[in-house]
Amino acid sequence: MALTFPLPLPDTTSMQEIEFTQNTIVGATRSIFTGEQQVQERQGKWWTVRCAIIPKTRDDAEDWVGFFTSLNGPDGSFVLGDQHNAQPRGSAATAPGTPLVFGASQVGDQLAIDGCPNDATNYLKRGDWIQLGLNATARLYRVTEDADTNGSGEVTLEIWPDLRSSPGNNDPVTLTNTAGHFRLSDTFKYRIDREHIYAIEFSATEII
Repeated sequence: MALTFPLPLPDTTSMQEIEFTQNTIVGATRSIFTGEQQVQERQGKWWTVRCAIIPKTRDDAEDWVGFFTSLNGPDGSFVLGDQHNAQPRGSAATAPGTPLVFGASQVGDQLAIDGCPNDATNYLKRGDWIQLGLNATARLYRVTEDADTNGSGEVTLEIWPDLRSSPGNNDPVTLTNTAGHFRLSDTFKYRIDREHIYAIEFSATEII
């Protein structure tokens, strides 16, 4: 049976270390006469990650090796999130409500949502993750300011990066076990020591 991408990771508990890099295209020039700078933000914004898997014996490790082999380098894709921060820090961790996109045609670095509990202080906190879309359309965003809901359960989130595309009105907003759509950015390699312990690391780039 042919594989259907993106694939899920073999499991969600094996990540020993994950390093997220925020990539932004910003042009900057400095006057040779005054030293004054001019900065111009460009459209490009995306995540890259470097991950290390917990050392494993052959029975467990070969499942991961087979997973990465099936990707055929950057040809295939997978969904990946911050496994060490799968829950928001805000009150949404215990009382999320049913958050939905509030209004169509939204663009930029803000997202209006509703369906949240009324008058929730710190519903989401700066640094919490949200996800829009699923599988091949999954997009990963980080909240950049603490967010309180109003008396109608509505809130406008400040996010990074800018919205990739305008979500539909009432599209679901995922707050737990969030993930984005990635592909390998380097050749997959792994090591096996004389005790038959596997060391597996990989790097990936968000698909935009």
